[in-house]
Amino acid sequence: MIGKRLKEARLSKNLTQWQVAELIGVEGTGANTRIAHYETERYSPSFPVARQLAKVLSVPEYYFYIVDDIEAQLLLERYRTNQAKGKTTSHMLIYEIEDMLQLLKKRL
Repeated sequence: MIGKRLKEARLSKNLTQWQVAELIGVEGTGANTRIAHYETERYSPSFPVARQLAKVLSVPEYYFYIVDDIEAQLLLERYRTNQAKGKTTSHMLIYEIEDMLQLLKKRL
C-alpha cells in the first residue's frame, strides 16, 4: 500500500486516524497508531483491511497501490464520476481498465 494515498483519502474525508480505525472496526488502544503505520508504510494492511479502508474512504482499492500520482488521480476522478452517474462496479472496472490501457499506450 502506498501510505500517502491512504492519508490523502482520509484527509479528503476530514477524518482523523482514530475515526478511520473505528470505522473499519479496529478497537482498543493504539487503533490510530495502526492507521499511522499504514500511512507511513511501516506496516501494510492485508487486502481485506485495504478493502475496508477503500469502502470507508470512498475510493477504489487499487487507488492505494498505483505508484504514479497522475495515473492515481485520473483513475480516482474516473471512479468518482462513474459513481456519481450510478454505474455499477463492473462497469466502472471496465472503464478504468480502458483508461489505464490508454495511459500505458501513451507512455510507450
